[in-house]
Amino acid sequence: MTIAQFKARLDNIIQDARRVLDDIYARQWGCYKHPEKIVERLDAQLKRCIVMRSLLELGMSDSELRQFQQNEIDFVRGVELFLEQLGAQQLRETPSLKLTGLL
Repeated sequence: MTIAQFKARLDNIIQDARRVLDDIYARQWGCYKHPEKIVERLDAQLKRCIVMRSLLELGMSDSELRQFQQNEIDFVRGVELFLEQLGAQQLRETPSLKLTGLL
């Protein structure tokens, strides 16, 4: 995966996480099971992805990029799965709808 591809993947995660958080706040949390835990977890994941995205802007050699991806890929996959469980894909495709995941 190139730096551009990894940046794009992180950009998608960041956008989806922000959409989910906006949806949770718009619904005033009441429709979610354990909304405070979801917000806490997603907020921490969002911050880490933002930091990772910023690190990629600094520039890396191919070997540094491979090592970085190897160290972070499980985290990235985990965030993508969590967002999928929250219904982020549904919200991305139809922004006027509210999320149905983890309700």
